[in-house]
Amino acid sequence: MFRNRDGEIRSLLKRIDDLLAADPDYQAEKRRVSRAETLRQRLIELREEEIAPAFPDSPPAKSLLSPELLEEFIQRRPKTKDDWFKFPQPLRTGVESKQVAKYLARVLQIVSEGDAVNSTAATPKHTS
Repeated sequence: MFRNRDGEIRSLLKRIDDLLAADPDYQAEKRRVSRAETLRQRLIELREEEIAPAFPDSPPAKSLLSPELLEEFIQRRPKTKDDWFKFPQPLRTGVESKQVAKYLARVLQIVSEGDAVNSTAATPKHTS
């Protein structure tokens, strides 16, 4: 038996944290998850604060940022309208066209901004 069980547990957890901090694959995955969550929050904010109030009579399932489409934007990270047209047709055609006309460019901009900020942050800095 350990003399100080809680101390041993804390020591092991710290060792695990140190190993994970030194693992580049783990750090890359952590950044990817963080980027996805940041993008998700920005898109939800757009949906709740702008799109839903602008289209109060639209059912959530027909929203440009319905839960299904939100996940599609996060996974695919489209940057252009051409990228949007590569989404599965049933997803695209189920969206209210007025929402697409008014907000698609804004959604694509948010996706592009998030990727630009995160790719800059993820690029290692070389010093001479």
